[in-house]
Amino acid sequence: MTKKYVVTIDKDIKEIVPNFIANRENDLLQLQKYINENQYEEIKVIGHKLSGNAPSYGFDYLGKIGHELEISAEQKKHEEIINCIENFNEFMSNYEIKYE
Repeated sequence: MTKKYVVTIDKDIKEIVPNFIANRENDLLQLQKYINENQYEEIKVIGHKLSGNAPSYGFDYLGKIGHELEISAEQKKHEEIINCIENFNEFMSNYEIKYE
């Protein structure tokens, strides 16, 4: 059974969440491209933005993935980056938003 990631978000920011999600889907596509091209600096930038932005929207787990991406890219740890991208992809395929 696939794990569901439940994200609790303030209902006051409901209108901007779809744009946030679309941007994360784009990040995921870019990461898959960048890892194939060994563009560690670009991966680091996405990780940094993700670690800073995601928690402010209630996506704490994505923030952790972003932090791991940033550190792994800085150290050019290819396999760890791939694991982070896989975790990111799994999250994006299995999240559920609850507004409060």
